[in-house]
Amino acid sequence: MLAGLGLAGASALSACARDAGPPDADALADCHRSLQRASLAVQVAGPEMAPGERQAARRQLSDASARVLHVWAKREGLDISAAQFSGESAKAEAFLEGINAEAGLSEQQRAAALSSAGDAPEQWRNSIAIALDCAEKVAP
Repeated sequence: MLAGLGLAGASALSACARDAGPPDADALADCHRSLQRASLAVQVAGPEMAPGERQAARRQLSDASARVLHVWAKREGLDISAAQFSGESAKAEAFLEGINAEAGLSEQQRAAALSSAGDAPEQWRNSIAIALDCAEKVAP
């Protein structure tokens, strides 16, 4: 299972390695899924993760997700701020539902990510680092 985490991480990082300029939809989708996988890793980290670490990780992932979604909305011509995503406004939630339907992890991918994270709960730091690095590249 660790090899699977490595391949997924390498794929996420390579997808985020883009030239200067606005990120394309594929890079945003890859980053969104990377953030989802990291959130699942935090969810199942169990005793490998102290409560303070869990809170900090959730906050960092939430902030990164809001930035990525803001860039994505802007790319689509919508005026939804990162703060609206953080505050879960109706407009932001509707956009997020559409993104999850089109580019989010499928139920099978979610189950696989949960299984991988459960098999290697100590890998949560790696999963978060990959997701935050990706977010920084597509939504600085």
